[in-house]
Amino acid sequence: MAVPGWPDQDRSDDALERILADVDHADELWPSRTGAMTTLTRRERECLTACAAGLEYTEAALILGISLESFKTHMRKARRAMRAKNTVQAVAEALRQGQIS
Repeated sequence: MAVPGWPDQDRSDDALERILADVDHADELWPSRTGAMTTLTRRERECLTACAAGLEYTEAALILGISLESFKTHMRKARRAMRAKNTVQAVAEALRQGQIS
């Protein structure tokens, strides 16, 4: 029985098949989630380690001897490399991969 305003079952099945097909390519979409590791630069590891230690960006930049803008750039690149939405996820993923300790 079709419910007015609800998607057609056939269209829902097609959408599910597309989603499942994407899962087959998950290693291409999210390499860090499927075991493939992205290597961080030395500076990206230093920045993530500073964040893991609880330092604020301004403190970490000062300790590392770089500008705040440079620190932010390294963190943005580290988050992208770790496929993370935020700094906490990036630190967790880098720890999981053994790139920082």
